[in-house]
Amino acid sequence: MKTLKMNLIIPLSIILMSSCKKDKLELPGVTETGANTFGCMVNGQVMVADYSNIYAPKTGPKATFTGPDANNNASFSIGGSHTISDGSIISVGFSIDSINYVVGKTYTFILNDSKKSGFGIGGYDKIGASGGDIFYNTNAVVTGSVTLKIVSNTIIAGTFYFNAVNSTGDTVKITNGRFDW
Repeated sequence: MKTLKMNLIIPLSIILMSSCKKDKLELPGVTETGANTFGCMVNGQVMVADYSNIYAPKTGPKATFTGPDANNNASFSIGGSHTISDGSIISVGFSIDSINYVVGKTYTFILNDSKKSGFGIGGYDKIGASGGDIFYNTNAVVTGSVTLKIVSNTIIAGTFYFNAVNSTGDTVKITNGRFDW
């Protein structure tokens, strides 16, 4: 009887221990359903938004949409934050001015620092990093792109990528970005 118990306990222990592995963080799918998701790769590491900003509870990505105005122009920004293993918070986001708002239309915008129609700005922040907060932005040389689709009056989705630089010239690479809001 004792041998039978040991023969059951050992395999059950192995099964339980293997099922306790920490889940691997994965990017959300590329969807157009209003899933309220935001994720990307930051220097090759997965980042999925779990905070809308550093002061809010875990609420997912934060998006703002203004317009359309009388000329059918609108502005759009989206971003998300995630706490990483060292306790600091990373935030990724972008904003675009002067979208000619048409449901069903897909747009591609260059992310740099221009305020011209058809352009936007991308950014990456690391808050609480050793040595202080670090801020990166796109500029006239270090750029990227966002493809945005206005799926309906309530759903905006798309993909993005950009490089951003900080004041000392260090660069961060944001790739495989996707959002569905």
